[in-house]
Amino acid sequence: MTDTPDAGPSEEKSCVECKTVLSGNAARYSRCSTCRGARRQGKATGTATLPPPDDAPDAGGFDTDGVEPVTIPFDRARPAAPPHREFYWCGCLEDCPTHAVTVGGISFPLWTGEVREEAPGRFKYVDRTHRGQVHHLTDRNVALVKERLVQRVVRNGEIISTLDVVKSDGTVLRRFVPQDGDRSLGEFVYMVRVRHRADRPMADPPTMIPRE
Repeated sequence: MTDTPDAGPSEEKSCVECKTVLSGNAARYSRCSTCRGARRQGKATGTATLPPPDDAPDAGGFDTDGVEPVTIPFDRARPAAPPHREFYWCGCLEDCPTHAVTVGGISFPLWTGEVREEAPGRFKYVDRTHRGQVHHLTDRNVALVKERLVQRVVRNGEIISTLDVVKSDGTVLRRFVPQDGDRSLGEFVYMVRVRHRADRPMADPPTMIPRE
């Protein structure tokens, strides 16, 4: 029987920290902090030079095949100017069913001033300093008030909507039927364009819908 001659010690060199034979255990040296640091800096660890991992990018840069950046258009134009606004004196009359009406998000109070609670749910004006209220409104605000105002009437001392109440499936829960004596809410409120916030230029402002 012929013995196979001993090949002698391996010529491969290993990391002096983790003792990994570089050519035979690439996965292990990739987990060694010393080996990773040497690879990043292009240095040798101990007496061995660390080879790059199989998935390392080429020296010329990253592989951009199939890579596409996502971009979106952006208008760098200056923002539009704010809408034009003017002052409007808004309020309701003494014979309005309530002393504060809201139409299109705008308040039409009989008075504005200091209010105190006399009892739970009951309030009293202590200082009726201003009749109605002055708002700083856009043309769209005014148009919305006009649109919503004609959708309400005063009937038997109550303010009710002229719109039918309809469920999402089309079922009509309440249908508006005009009656004799219905009066538009516009006969009880006023809106007057004025010069400044403290301007209340008349004792009897005309209602938005003239009374007969």
